[in-house]
Amino acid sequence: MIHYPQIPVYVLVGGASQRFGADKATTLVDGEPWALHVGRRLATEGGEIVLAGRTPDGAFDGLRRIDDLEGLSGPLAGILAALRDRLDKYGVGLLAFASCDLVRPERVWLEPLVAEFAGSGALDIAAYRAADRWQPFPSVAHTRWLPALSEQAAAGTRSLQAALDGAKAAAVKWDGAADGPPQANSVAELQSHLGKHC
Repeated sequence: MIHYPQIPVYVLVGGASQRFGADKATTLVDGEPWALHVGRRLATEGGEIVLAGRTPDGAFDGLRRIDDLEGLSGPLAGILAALRDRLDKYGVGLLAFASCDLVRPERVWLEPLVAEFAGSGALDIAAYRAADRWQPFPSVAHTRWLPALSEQAAAGTRSLQAALDGAKAAAVKWDGAADGPPQANSVAELQSHLGKHC
């Protein structure tokens, strides 16, 4: 175990959940809304959990929520909003990103990502890489990424994979099962993952 400072965890809750057939963020996993479940499993003791994107009124009372960046869609809208929020609320530093469809994530998944920033004054983001692709959730970023990512988005970049290819990114090898941290895009996939991890 490494010790690292409390960093806010931004859980991206955008998307239409069309393949899932219901709102992923509010689907109950282990007795709590999935987005809250993800945030609690990744946040350090006392660390803030922030939801980035639209959520139903009353579904997450007590949690701070921010809107996606206007004019963009997809993960980049939430990531840019989170970077701006982190900078405005806490100043320069690290933040973690997670998607609300991660299945039972573990706080230790953040440790090798945070470790990449030790002694680095230039790194934008650290993310897992497996199966010849970025596995961007969870990931840890520094607010210094905001100007470059904003420029990429203004130039038309919409793909998170392309944004990571253009960033000063550390690729951390994923050593867990499957091709990356488990996510679920359907109810059947979620039930299958939960069964495997019980």
